Amino acid sequence: HPAPTIYSVTGGGPYCSSDLGVALGLGGSDTGVTYTLYNLAVPVGTFTATGTSLSFGDFPAGSYSVSAAYNFTGCMSDMSGVRNITVNQSPVVYSITGGGNYCAGPGAPHVFLSSSDTGVNYSLYDDGTFVGTFTSSVSGSILDFGSLPTAGTYTVSAANATSGCGSDMADSAVINVISPVTPSVSVSTGIGDTSCLGSTVTLTATGVNGGGTPGYSWNVNGTTVPGATNSTYSYVPANGDVITGVMVSSAVCATPATVSAADTITVLNNETPGVTISTNPGSTVCANTVVTFTPVPAFGGALPTFTWQKNGITILSGPVYSYAPSDGDNVSVQMTSDYPCLIHDTASGNVGIRVGADIPPVVEIVAIPGRAIHTGETDTLIANVTSGGSVTYQWLVNHSVISGATNAVYTSTFNNNDSVTCQVTSTNGCGLSGFNTIGITVYNVGISQVASGETNLRLIPNPNKGEFSISGTLGTSIDEEIAVEITDMLGQVIYKDKVSVYGGVMDQKIRLNNALSNGMYILNLHSANATKVFHFVVEQ
Repeated sequence: HPAPTIYSVTGGGPYCSSDLGVALGLGGSDTGVTYTLYNLAVPVGTFTATGTSLSFGDFPAGSYSVSAAYNFTGCMSDMSGVRNITVNQSPVVYSITGGGNYCAGPGAPHVFLSSSDTGVNYSLYDDGTFVGTFTSSVSGSILDFGSLPTAGTYTVSAANATSGCGSDMADSAVINVISPVTPSVSVSTGIGDTSCLGSTVTLTATGVNGGGTPGYSWNVNGTTVPGATNSTYSYVPANGDVITGVMVSSAVCATPATVSAADTITVLNNETPGVTISTNPGSTVCANTVVTFTPVPAFGGALPTFTWQKNGITILSGPVYSYAPSDGDNVSVQMTSDYPCLIHDTASGNVGIRVGADIPPVVEIVAIPGRAIHTGETDTLIANVTSGGSVTYQWLVNHSVISGATNAVYTSTFNNNDSVTCQVTSTNGCGLSGFNTIGITVYNVGISQVASGETNLRLIPNPNKGEFSISGTLGTSIDEEIAVEITDMLGQVIYKDKVSVYGGVMDQKIRLNNALSNGMYILNLHSANATKVFHFVVEQ
């Protein structure tokens, strides 16, 4: 039977004591063969082929050889070569010391190695960046790397000058370069600068760049408080007191070391809160009008809370309440105040709501001397309003708004066939409007008939075609109903009606049958106290 193929043993040689060992291998391998590794004839391990070459791994110092045997025949061969592995000592590991904090400028700290050996090169690194190589002249002596002004973390690696074996030294040294710092201090109560009368306040001085052991002192209105040497100070202030906190910094490079800050305290009297309710559009509105209720607090504080009730039933919580009220509703609000100085913290207010009926105003226009006037004659128009409550007025002529004509009475001269309108709008919150329009007739010819015994009541025009106006005053200021009767010269009644007069002012237009015969007629006005008589001519 054939013996296994002979291959060369590879690897071996010297290694540093800081390493695990040196790799060994075989230049080739065959399947079906078991390879045994020996160290000075002592078996170390067996291996089987995994490819063209074979790796045994890393091994310590020794003299290594390999033999091979077929798995089925047992035929053996010794592999070519013996590989020797030797150990070179790595540098001894010592501790790095030194470093520290220092102010920028001269006097930077040193970095040291706790011991050192001759024949070893010690390399210094700052955050991984090479700084320089140092050697020791006496084994066992402390190695000084010198004053190092650059901030960073310093490490050291050592290498044997002959073998090149290296070791990383233990620990590291940190150098912090401290720039000059500016201390500052603030003084606060933590709950604001407002206090209640007779209450104790505690002020706290909060420092920046104060160092590990800052010192403190306090003064009130410029007078130092004996024994107040902590970062807090408590006392009962008076209104307007100025409290100053002083800090002496212990930080390295503090400039300046002593700083101060002041706080002015406002002392408030203890108050009783109150609340009223504002209504928009008002507390008297029309049906179905949404009213917004807004609390108006007194001493409510920055964030008061509100709870609303309608007719004694709690509805909601919030800053406003809106709804369409019914007549007689009562809305109340309870306020919880967060004002800092309170005798008690709640208050309440309420408002009653009146809801008006949706009745539009009705307007009637009375003209004096009447709706029929002569050319150039001034006519006074009076708007009488019923229902709707208080109203505003606006007069229009031929549908055009008359600027400034916003009263119940409007006086002007007119042109023939002018259309005059008075528009009124209710101010009771309902916003309802009403209007009335009359026509003005201006005559160039004819005369007016004055009632017997009267100077202010006239019939215009006269003569006429059976259509005329009776305008003027009756000499009274009462509202009454007037009977109107027209007869011919034989006493036959040809027209009868009743008209309403307001405030003794009459403005009535009468239209007779246009088939009425030409001639003279008599008009009688019967009031409760008097009878007025006119004579007029009809000319068709």
